[in-house]
Amino acid sequence: MSGIAKYRDFLIISGLGIASIIIDANNPTTVKWVRYFYYGVQCFNFFIMFLVHADIKNKNENQKFQYTKVSSTMGAIGEDEVRVISTSIKDYDYKQNAVLLRSSLIMLCILSFLHYAFGWTRILLLQLYLPIKILLIHPMVEVHVLQREAKGNLARPWNMYSKIPASTFGNLITERPVTPKDIKEKKKEEKNTTLEQKAKKMKNRR
Repeated sequence: MSGIAKYRDFLIISGLGIASIIIDANNPTTVKWVRYFYYGVQCFNFFIMFLVHADIKNKNENQKFQYTKVSSTMGAIGEDEVRVISTSIKDYDYKQNAVLLRSSLIMLCILSFLHYAFGWTRILLLQLYLPIKILLIHPMVEVHVLQREAKGNLARPWNMYSKIPASTFGNLITERPVTPKDIKEKKKEEKNTTLEQKAKKMKNRR
């Protein structure tokens, strides 16, 4: 993240924090406007995801590419599972958009429940910037909305799981380009799987 982006985030989050302190959360008019702002941002967020989905469908990029997906249990040391994933660009992008959609729906439901069930209004104001920030930093938006090439910093895989709230449950997931070591490990696993399958067939024949 650039220095300008850090200052921008700091100023916006600080401003929202101050606003959440000074507002009268018991004033119906204030509550109404906070709802307008919060749900307006959510509508914009879902609209951007719709544009992304439409552009993925329109481009229909079926070219294959590989990346390495690393899954680690929260709190564990090391890597629990390292998998080389082979997929199409289209399917990868659809999955990334689905992850963002699921995260947005979960956060929307949680915050709406806290607001309407317990009368928490300030939390809507505090969370106002999060959806916008994710849209600003997600390469998927730049590629499919701003129509920039997926090269350099925008090259797949995008490794956004750690930056999106509620994108995973119980696991830490990172994505990275495939290394020769990853390919070697994949071939080793495939060989072991083939040997196990042959052993099972021999056992069943007896």
